Amino acid sequence: LLTYPFLLIAFWDRLRAKQAAVGVRSVAYTAILALPTFLVHPLGWIVLLFAAGFFILLPGPHRRSAGVGAVLSLVWGMLHRLVFPPTAYEAGSYATTMAGISRIDEFWSWESTAFLMDHSYRLTAHYAIAWSLLVMAIALLLSEREFRLAAWSFFGTIGILVLNLMSMHRGDTAMMMEKGMLPLALCTALPIAYVHCSHGNAVRSRWIAFSLMAVVLFLKVRTISFASRSFTGPASDLHELIEAARSGPSDTYLVRAGDRTTLEPSWALAFTSLLASSADQQGRPVMLLPADPEGRLQVDTLSWTPFWYFAIDRQRQKEQFGIEMDLRPNVLRIEHQVNGKR
Repeated sequence: LLTYPFLLIAFWDRLRAKQAAVGVRSVAYTAILALPTFLVHPLGWIVLLFAAGFFILLPGPHRRSAGVGAVLSLVWGMLHRLVFPPTAYEAGSYATTMAGISRIDEFWSWESTAFLMDHSYRLTAHYAIAWSLLVMAIALLLSEREFRLAAWSFFGTIGILVLNLMSMHRGDTAMMMEKGMLPLALCTALPIAYVHCSHGNAVRSRWIAFSLMAVVLFLKVRTISFASRSFTGPASDLHELIEAARSGPSDTYLVRAGDRTTLEPSWALAFTSLLASSADQQGRPVMLLPADPEGRLQVDTLSWTPFWYFAIDRQRQKEQFGIEMDLRPNVLRIEHQVNGKR
């Protein structure tokens, strides 16, 4: 999703540099080079639409090819669900996005918005890097009086960001929410690359870029330091909850949102607790289940749990954790064995 669009971007840039006439062959190349981006991710067509719009705003005969790319992106966005039926995860994302549209008035209370702000300035400065690069891109375009490109880069990036926040407004694991932010990398890299390739001798642009990149490197070092912190807090809370679950009559235990600040009640918690309670050999295995603040089981969240993924290496799980999983459709049976007793 980050690299494939540059196949087509490079082709359009070559047409622009050569001022070559755009014929049937160029249109065919546009379609062929767009295909990897379309197929690699459901959001591929949106990212490519952003790139096509950027090149349409540049003068030259290449605009016809970029226009074809924009049309193909829109057509693919409307029809690809008919050609490739969405997976369960994609269907869930579409439903969540539509629900987010109806809750746009609650934008600042979304879980995804809180995640973005937490890692922009409240907890870490991780996304401050992205904002620095976006500011650098807009500043470079404005310094070259490319006002239309600056506006497209800014509003296009914000639009893709809002769409991502909308699709995850109920929250998700940090890993999935982080992956949703990745398309912003292309949205900032494209205008920066354009300015430096087109105006490589502009001393002012180079110094702006150098100064902001120094800030980016400083922030990145801080991010790495944050990510390297000890995991003792979440581990301690996890084992405390496992013992609480073992003290009860059931093999499952509901964890409400807000019960533990270091643990996120999500589908990942079910697997983490199952493996941890099976491995410590201190008692029976239990599964912690995510619940909302009122204590209701989050069935939708739990239904996303990729049991199949964690059960790929079944032999290792059987030997190390004593766990066997039955993964037939609509069935989940987990058997645990300790000292020969099942």
